[in-house]
Amino acid sequence: MKFTHIEHVDVNENRETNNERPRRDAYFYSHERRSSRAERIRTDGGRFILPNQGEVVADRDTKVRDQLLVVNVRPHTTAADEHIPEINATVAEVNDIHSSAAPVAECVYVADIHDTLGEDYSLGEVCAAIEEDPTLRSYTFPVDRLGRLRRDEK
Repeated sequence: MKFTHIEHVDVNENRETNNERPRRDAYFYSHERRSSRAERIRTDGGRFILPNQGEVVADRDTKVRDQLLVVNVRPHTTAADEHIPEINATVAEVNDIHSSAAPVAECVYVADIHDTLGEDYSLGEVCAAIEEDPTLRSYTFPVDRLGRLRRDEK
């Protein structure tokens, strides 16, 4: 790997001192990008960040932050509306520390996918395996229980 020497540059040399001009530095642009991205992914009016189908997310309720593959997102179905027939309860009742108004996402534990399909799989293969293989099942979570993976978790 070859490194290039960079000379010291005074970043304050060309800084504008007129306070009437709008702020246009790196902070402004990074904040603007974050804001516009958040507006795109918050389809419910801004309360919850929805994961994308096929995205790997973390379960924030487990100490080891288990990884989950999102197979379906239902932005118009709340945790209070989603019934789990196996235990005769709603997603909100099972996840009582999370918002009952949160939309839900259907997910599969990545470790279970690896046990069933190996480490090389597609979203379509996972969805088909859920229907065909009783050992691989999906779980429905309120989206506020799911978190983005940290860099050290990828």
